[in-house]
Amino acid sequence: MTTQAQFESRWLAYARKVMTVPCGCECDRDTSWPGYIGKDYELGRVLLVGAIHNAPVLRNSGIFEILPDIDAFKRSPPGEQDHTYLRIVRNAYLAAIPKWATYPNIDVNGNKRLITNTVWARMLSLISMFQVPLEQIAFTNLAKCALPSKSRWPIEKARIKKHETVTPLSALINDLEPRYVLIAKECSGLPELLKLPSAPPIPRYCNNMTFTSESEFFMTWKRNDAATYLRDRDGC
Repeated sequence: MTTQAQFESRWLAYARKVMTVPCGCECDRDTSWPGYIGKDYELGRVLLVGAIHNAPVLRNSGIFEILPDIDAFKRSPPGEQDHTYLRIVRNAYLAAIPKWATYPNIDVNGNKRLITNTVWARMLSLISMFQVPLEQIAFTNLAKCALPSKSRWPIEKARIKKHETVTPLSALINDLEPRYVLIAKECSGLPELLKLPSAPPIPRYCNNMTFTSESEFFMTWKRNDAATYLRDRDGC
């Protein structure tokens, strides 16, 4: 049985590769965001995968405050800053995720409204039904950079393709041995681009706007997936 320490060691190798190996994307000149692994990941083993960060929402969440710590980790020899990096990133993501789930937005007419139908709001709803706290999940994006909101799919796809050449999702799935994988992106050609193995766990693709999946409404497949996950996890 793989331990938390082993999962963290694999995650750290992944994070370092994301941040130090050029992928040909704009993030080679900026910051890459590998994501997050919870301190109790081994208990839940749920992997949540987004497409790409929304640049304004990312910046406004306050997570940029950890950039000096990220730079220190990148410059350090493997093992020297690992525990510090994990602690700082965990605290930052646990603080930022609620701000990504619900955030204020100003429309073209200058009216301010609260955005609540977000990817993270639905991800939190999903793991709540799974009875899994954030400390038991891992999160990453297909592209580890950021784009302005409402960017076109061809732009996202081009970036995803570049990141897949360096840090393929299939390798991360192999390393983290998740019981469940959610990919919050459902677009033509994406499965062929990712080339994920056909062995379990079969990833759940869903539309990042509506969270429908294979024509099923979110509430329907969420309930069914939760039942299957809990049965497999608890052995009953």
